[in-house]
Amino acid sequence: MAEIHHPGRIQPPRGLSPLAAALFLIALICGFYWKLTLSSKFTWLTGADTTSQVLPWLQLQARELHSGRIPLWDPYSWLGQPLIGQAQPGVAYPLNWLLYAMPLRDGFIKTGWLNWYFVVIHLMAAWFAYLLARDLRLSRAAAVFAGSAFTLLGWMGETEWPQMLNGAVWAPLVLLFVFRICRGVRIWHSALYGGIALGMSWLSGHHQAPIFLSLAAGSILAWNALTRKHWKLLAASALLFVAALCAGAVQILPAYEYGKHSVRWVGRPDPIGWDQKVPWHLHREWRTSPADLLGIVLPGMHTHASPYLGAATLTLALLGFWTCRRRREARWLASIAAAALLFSMVDSSPLHGILYSLVPLVEKARNPSAAVYLTGLAAALLAAMALDRLRRDAASTARAAKLLCWFACAIFALRAGWAIVNDVKGLGSDRVLVNALCALALALLLSTARRRAVSLTAAAVCACLIVSVEASNENSYFMPALTEEDRVAPLTALSEHNDIADFLRAQPGFPRTVTNEDEIRYNFGAWHGVHSSAGYLASLTRNATQMGLESSEGQRLRGIAFAVRTQPAGNHTELVFTGKSGLNVFRDPSALPRAFAVHEILHWLPGHNAMMMNDHFKDRFGHAAFVDSPAPTVEACPGRPSHIRILSHLPSQVRIHADMGCRGLVILSDTFFPGWKASIDGVETPILQAHGGLRAAVVPQGKHDVVMAYRPLSVISGAFLSLAALLCAAVFALRGLGERRSKQ
Repeated sequence: MAEIHHPGRIQPPRGLSPLAAALFLIALICGFYWKLTLSSKFTWLTGADTTSQVLPWLQLQARELHSGRIPLWDPYSWLGQPLIGQAQPGVAYPLNWLLYAMPLRDGFIKTGWLNWYFVVIHLMAAWFAYLLARDLRLSRAAAVFAGSAFTLLGWMGETEWPQMLNGAVWAPLVLLFVFRICRGVRIWHSALYGGIALGMSWLSGHHQAPIFLSLAAGSILAWNALTRKHWKLLAASALLFVAALCAGAVQILPAYEYGKHSVRWVGRPDPIGWDQKVPWHLHREWRTSPADLLGIVLPGMHTHASPYLGAATLTLALLGFWTCRRRREARWLASIAAAALLFSMVDSSPLHGILYSLVPLVEKARNPSAAVYLTGLAAALLAAMALDRLRRDAASTARAAKLLCWFACAIFALRAGWAIVNDVKGLGSDRVLVNALCALALALLLSTARRRAVSLTAAAVCACLIVSVEASNENSYFMPALTEEDRVAPLTALSEHNDIADFLRAQPGFPRTVTNEDEIRYNFGAWHGVHSSAGYLASLTRNATQMGLESSEGQRLRGIAFAVRTQPAGNHTELVFTGKSGLNVFRDPSALPRAFAVHEILHWLPGHNAMMMNDHFKDRFGHAAFVDSPAPTVEACPGRPSHIRILSHLPSQVRIHADMGCRGLVILSDTFFPGWKASIDGVETPILQAHGGLRAAVVPQGKHDVVMAYRPLSVISGAFLSLAALLCAAVFALRGLGERRSKQ
């Protein structure tokens, strides 16, 4: 029946259409990040980690992808390190591929693409939170509020590490399917899709957000299964985590392999291995302290991760829980918010200690304060629930408005008293005053909505604008203008040494370089594509830490022919180039070539490590070597020297031409690691570990082509599992779509 319109009667508002909701959400997020979307004068790349470590990782991968290669190995840092194994570079994360595929400028990622990459991450977080809110049967306007509050406030709004954000943005989708499982909605489909979303979180690179998300999802599922004695939920829970493991396998398996062969720096002088727990006292250092709880309402009052919600969102979240407390989803969300906050406080409750002691991998996430991102998500959804019930519980809405007014009055009074005591004339410079004004604005909005003076859609839209103001009061302060030299100095330093990098790349034989970390703080090798003996990394293969790279003999053995620094040092005394930055390039004429042959195998001395052996036999490096495996058979051929030449040195493949006077050992001074394969004239041959950490192969007499290629089984098997999981999800989705069409 057609709708009848009566002249002179005001028609009830229909709310936002799907298109209007999507456009408004996009406009709100892009408008909030106007510094990145509408201007080229600002940057989000200001931290030491993002400029010195993360950006060189992104640059290395973009350069490799444009060369038609999959970036699995980083040959430019610490004699070569597994790139995908380190996890944090996010090699397997699809959003990163889009960034790498964008056109380069002079071989480097454009700043504009990096800015939009950061904004798209926040758009994804907002959209996924919107979908979760809609699945909870909230209006589109309220769902838009949930998306904007989640992505702009607190940890999500303040964090600048993209690999961490990429893991957290999938939390709303995971919870969407977890809630569906608990409600009994297409349990097996929901378990599979939820597992895929959780696997995507693991693909992001950083383990922190996925660990906290896995804890939250597992807790909700286990609670519902055990309290309701619904054992089918346990089976669905198992399917979800198996699907997550399979979907994320292409990243999880290489990271696990790397973890077993590496050490990690976690905030103390000595690194720890995979089998060692991150000390609990380090978790305590990175906790949310009781004083940080003030930072939930007041901007800037936190030590580590920001729990900031602002007065508006916090008030609405409390109102949402109270008015919707009979809904089980509201109770689940409140439980997640409270548990995540308690967990982040470490020693303020036994929760963190129990999980730290009993649950695998929890101890690896050494920054428990970051768990507050789940508190922010739950609060955003509870606040959205409140917006949909403004008129249904007028008394609670009125009390919330009064609470906001009292909060604003208290802030104004405290700030005025502080100004009088400290003889401060102006009050407007204090950010907390903006919070007070936002609290008053929301109080006015709640009062007018309660009296039906504005529609619920208009109220939700206004609440979004209030949240954007409160978020700007905290989370846009870390985006400085490019003219602020002190704050963007780490970023501008990346282009100061281009001429030095050009000089080093032009040298024959792919020589290796060492830099002075006090003068070049960023990952010089990965950023410029220069083979380096150091780099800005959080972890290293264990053998790389035991090869004595700081000694002159160790540098000579590993082909470290050049040093970039102000003054000569060690064996690097011959000045060969001076850069525009004032740094010099010094050469060591005694450095061995990157690849060479030896015809004598030394015996491994019991009780010695690689560094001790290198020091003991330092005078025979160019003629003899020791290997970790049973000594191969080689021949001595005085008067018939062997000539070794590197034909090409790509990140995951090295081609060597060997003209051997007799059978000998060809050594490439790159890091030995599982997954490297060697072949001679197309025939596979064992690859050996020489000098405690270098790759080597036995080559017979004559001229031969030696190829060393990185083909890790962990990546191949992981890619197979990930692809299988995605194909399975696609089949389920197509079948479900066909069933719905047939019912129509």
